[in-house]
Amino acid sequence: MERPLLNISGCGILGILRRRDAAKIKAQDAVSSIECVRYRGSKLGAGFAAYNLNNGRAPYKVKVFVGSDDALQFVKNVLTEHADGGVWELGVENPSFGRFVSWAAHVDASEASLRKAVDIINSQLFNAGLKGRVYSWGRYVEVFKGVGYPIDVCNQYGLVEKRVEADMWIAHTRQPTNSPGFYPVWSHPFASHEWTIAHNGDISSFGANMETIRYLGFSSFVGTDSELIAYILDYLTNIKHMPPEEAAAGLVNPFEDDVLNGGAGISLGTYVEGRGAWLDGPFSVVAGYCDGEDVYMLAFADRSKFRPLVVGADDERFYVASEEAEIKQLSEEAAVWTVRPGGVFLASMNRGLLVSGR
Repeated sequence: MERPLLNISGCGILGILRRRDAAKIKAQDAVSSIECVRYRGSKLGAGFAAYNLNNGRAPYKVKVFVGSDDALQFVKNVLTEHADGGVWELGVENPSFGRFVSWAAHVDASEASLRKAVDIINSQLFNAGLKGRVYSWGRYVEVFKGVGYPIDVCNQYGLVEKRVEADMWIAHTRQPTNSPGFYPVWSHPFASHEWTIAHNGDISSFGANMETIRYLGFSSFVGTDSELIAYILDYLTNIKHMPPEEAAAGLVNPFEDDVLNGGAGISLGTYVEGRGAWLDGPFSVVAGYCDGEDVYMLAFADRSKFRPLVVGADDERFYVASEEAEIKQLSEEAAVWTVRPGGVFLASMNRGLLVSGR
């Protein structure tokens, strides 16, 4: 009997950022766009990240997948211990994902204190047999992810019904390659503080990157290469205070000749110092970030560009996608161009296009 052909094309990624004077972006737009490349994903994972700058100095919103009452109580105890200003429970926010439910709370704490709490929770729950995971903790960003296609995850959280809107959306549909796909902790976007990333590809430098991040103080991982990208961006920008475009210029791991010739967007000293953090292998990445003053959308491709990455712009929005169809679904008038191998694209809500990536 002839076997049916399988078309496994890799993950699909998406980013949509509004310009300063444009209307906020509805969840329906993000869903309809990422569903254009449904065939690139599978029923094993999808997700969204929504950024809103007008949240101001609101408390952090912490979201946790938990698999038992004991795990949830442990989470509450750690957060209470590290939250100087208090913890306000929001409760379980969606139906269960198999053994997990998503629980959320507002937490008033310093960044350093909350970082420590998140690391303790994730380390202890992972070592206890993956009993839970903090998957989102930011003032300006909220992650919604689960098991299923993008439309399934959207319905699980009621994003359209609740009329969720955002200054920027990051979205992903997943085709698992380096980790299982039956739990929501492995779905994208991955988040670290105010950074989120969606990734298509394989990071062959995973081992070296993980050891570098461990050395820098991160101690808990779910075992997927994509997660490390969020941690590295968070470390480089928030702890080393590197501009996002410079951090991305290093992450694409430019050829040494380009660095020596001054055409890589990163100095030789920084290139050498950060060698353990730079990525190798085929990848395209879209990332979101908010510093409290502006919202940024970043995208970059490996230096040989083995995974697709296109960007676009119209009078109201900027776009990042795996395929042009995702952009044209929302804006037939958008100008679309490809990011060059090893290229970096960066746009901000308030300042517009900063780096074209051409």
